[in-house]
Amino acid sequence: MTHDRSPHPSQKRYPPELRERAVRMVLETIGQTGERHGVVARVADQLGINRETLRNWARQAEVDAGQRPGVTTTEQQRITELERENRELRRAGEILRTASALKSSTHPMPKAASFSLGQVSFMAPLARTATASSPAMIHKAMVIRVLLAGL
Repeated sequence: MTHDRSPHPSQKRYPPELRERAVRMVLETIGQTGERHGVVARVADQLGINRETLRNWARQAEVDAGQRPGVTTTEQQRITELERENRELRRAGEILRTASALKSSTHPMPKAASFSLGQVSFMAPLARTATASSPAMIHKAMVIRVLLAGL
């Protein structure tokens, strides 16, 4: 599975062509000799690839080809996409529930948020961006004000 994001600095990235060639060499060697033991290590050493990295690539290629049980690359990408969408929907639902509760309450919407940094307290209008001890709460309040204005 390829990732669009940049890897951690300690991770070594290999070109896709090298990955495909290495996996093909491993699978062809296993197919020709019928032996699995030592094949990955030999190919990895020949190509200068980490043994476990190549072992994982070969295993994933077998899963993708249906030769081994497991989650295919395509399925994993779809699962990741659905998990991301689920997080976004949960966040939106939370904001809407909070907005609904505030709309039905008798308390007027606050026009400013108070926060403190150390022993100094501040008041910040919700319409502007402010540095606070909890910027997420100020952002949430701003979103709720916009939602309530549209109700």
